[in-house]
Amino acid sequence: MLAGPLTSDPKLAEIQVAWKAASTERERRLLALDFEQKLRTEKREVCRRAAALGEVGPADFFSQNLTHTKGPAAGNPFVFEPWQRGFELYKRDERGKRIPASGREGS
Repeated sequence: MLAGPLTSDPKLAEIQVAWKAASTERERRLLALDFEQKLRTEKREVCRRAAALGEVGPADFFSQNLTHTKGPAAGNPFVFEPWQRGFELYKRDERGKRIPASGREGS
């Protein structure tokens, strides 16, 4: 991810630029660790906001926040196949509280 296209997050993009310009492996390793920590913090915050709002489903969350890291799709958004979009992890009751999707109420 560090070597790929710049992310839309300015803080992460700044680290990417520094990583590409680094002259030693030690410097690159330290920048990679910093990038990983900031990325994890940012993703956790995005998850918290999405869960609190209850507006983003799994398919939308994945495509908006995750990218493939290996293979021919590396660097591209993680997009669900049409058949995967039909899965529901939870529904909302009349008060807006999340409840497991059908058949999972007891788990």
